[in-house]
Amino acid sequence: MVAGTNPKKAGTDVDGIPVYASVAEARDATGATRRVCSSRRLA
Repeated sequence: MVAGTNPKKAGTDVDGIPVYASVAEARDATGATRRVCSSRRLA
């Protein structure tokens, strides 16, 4: 996992994984080519 998204927590990180405001912002910042969507809290 290279990033997470949450508009209210953008700019923070969880266990070293950065959180971005949107999927587009995360993609642009990391170069990711895949996404995983989950409605469950992972951390």
